[in-house]
Amino acid sequence: MWRLSRFKKVLKNKLLFYFLYPLLSIILIFYVVPLPRSIDPPYSKVIKFRNGNIARVYLADDEQWRINENFKNIPKMLKVCFIEKEDKYFYLHPGFNPVSLLKAAFRYVKYGKVINGGSTITMQIARILEPKKRTVLSKILEILRAIQYELRFSKRKIFEIYLNNAPFGRNIVGVESASLFYYGCSLDELELYQLATLASLPQSPGINYFNRRDLLLKKRNDLLNKLCKHRKISKDVLKRELANPIDITPHRFPKKIPHLSDYFILNGTKNEYITTVDADIQGYVSKKLYSYWEELRTKGISNGSVVLMDNKTGEVLAICGSIDY
Repeated sequence: MWRLSRFKKVLKNKLLFYFLYPLLSIILIFYVVPLPRSIDPPYSKVIKFRNGNIARVYLADDEQWRINENFKNIPKMLKVCFIEKEDKYFYLHPGFNPVSLLKAAFRYVKYGKVINGGSTITMQIARILEPKKRTVLSKILEILRAIQYELRFSKRKIFEIYLNNAPFGRNIVGVESASLFYYGCSLDELELYQLATLASLPQSPGINYFNRRDLLLKKRNDLLNKLCKHRKISKDVLKRELANPIDITPHRFPKKIPHLSDYFILNGTKNEYITTVDADIQGYVSKKLYSYWEELRTKGISNGSVVLMDNKTGEVLAICGSIDY
């Protein structure tokens, strides 16, 4: 009996020494090593109308259009599209997928070039935030960073970081910026086929898809077919969405209520401001101001401005600082 208890004690000590202690040491290292500074990049300043629609967007300090969108505000089906296309085991793996990496290595040996990198969403974040040449060493460093992110952040936070930092060509970064640039509206106004189109863009951000709509159409339709195959959408929905063309068009970012927007940016430090301005009333007042000026400019009046307030609440419902900003 004494020998058995001693054996158990020795075995326990050896397990602690050879397995548990090294594991804890490795985990501690991932917590001690600092995260890259690029994990918190500069974001665009955004001014919104009272209903939450975007009125004005400013370039980020690094000359990128990068809007930081809260995870809960990103459409569910866009998240489904990205998971299906980029990393269907995202919620299961510890930052890297050994099976995908082995498949990628096999294809590299077979074809002599990179066919598929086998990167998870978490590994892609590491590559986006710390870009390097595509080498074996770079891939190893991506894996280590991915493990660190998985230990430090929740899956929800990791996914949010990816969606807000994914490249969409030119200097368009993140899903909300991409929606404004390619469709001229916010994500919550897009149809399923448009969300699938956006999810098809980041893998090859260097391609000008305005000139390669055929390629983008194939990528989008492949994604929609996968969604149907894995029962994310019905066959009827698939048929309806496949019938839509690629309707991306380059749009300018919103520059409404510019004077009030500049006031917030010059006097505040936040990335987002929601004003009391009503978009419909603002549009009506802007047109009225211009029409009055058209009548009065022959009398030497060169400019005009309007501030419309709610007398009961003191809220500014419309503000035009000048005829032409």
